[in-house]
Amino acid sequence: MKFDFHELMLTCRRVSIQGLRLDAFVGVFDEEKERSQPIIIDIAAYADLAQTTPQRDALDEVFDYNQLRNIAHKTVDGRHIHLLETLTDQMAAQILQLPSIRAVHIIIRKPTTFADCEAVCVELFKMNSESA
Repeated sequence: MKFDFHELMLTCRRVSIQGLRLDAFVGVFDEEKERSQPIIIDIAAYADLAQTTPQRDALDEVFDYNQLRNIAHKTVDGRHIHLLETLTDQMAAQILQLPSIRAVHIIIRKPTTFADCEAVCVELFKMNSESA
């Protein structure tokens, strides 16, 4: 089945958090394993409009963006991860299990990796297997 981004945009509501700043133990080098470093996370979840269009102006009718923040915190907290790619994959897998979510777009930045760069980044766009 062919992916149609235009169709996704017409049938989904984009719910996002931007610039979530966390300290994480992430990286493959010894100094990255010994101390946490800042990361900045942007997450956009694409929720099915048919399931998230409010009729009563009530939170239980829509996708609650707090879920994105909670998943990011839970994925990062308390353990070392070697690769940003692993971190994005783990977050995406959890988000895509949420009701009404058809796709997710995640960007994770490490702003202190190189002095001459604003940040290094890993970006992932993934669809729910039922939406593909």
